[in-house]
Amino acid sequence: YATVHMSHRVTVHIIKTVKAKDFMERKACTFLYPPHHPEDFDAMPPLVRHRVEVFGSHNRSWDDIVISGLGWVSLTGVGTKVFDVWVPKGVKVFRRPAIMPYEVMSKGVKPFHFRARARSQKVHKKKRKMVDEMRDKEKRNILRAELAQAEEDRLNAPSEEGPLVNEAEVAEEFDVFEVDDE
Repeated sequence: YATVHMSHRVTVHIIKTVKAKDFMERKACTFLYPPHHPEDFDAMPPLVRHRVEVFGSHNRSWDDIVISGLGWVSLTGVGTKVFDVWVPKGVKVFRRPAIMPYEVMSKGVKPFHFRARARSQKVHKKKRKMVDEMRDKEKRNILRAELAQAEEDRLNAPSEEGPLVNEAEVAEEFDVFEVDDE
């Protein structure tokens, strides 16, 4: 069992390593966060694998896997296990003795369900709002670009009928005079 000790603003998702790269490219900044914005995701350094060996027993955690700046995971299970932790380059990952070894006994075990969400309602609403705003901004920017292009094409298109107003007729009708500014 894994007990995750991290901010409620972090999405935790367990996936097979084979599918991880494709999953991150598709879901980054919409389902997986941090980072919250695509620009931050693109600027993120490449992921590096850290192999961590931990020991656990059936009723307590002996070791924690710590991810610097993010939190830690306490692992409970019989025997020695080896985990691969992928983090951006420069983020430290290490093993330490468990800080809260009996967390599983005091809180109990919540069975994993594939439809279970790792975020609170408040975070879910905030995330949904942010995704909708980003989607609306993208649509709005695309629409503005299309309208600007259509307006530019309309202004630059040669007219088959000629000008809408004949300047000579307007000058005769209204007695238009040229005025010298001097």
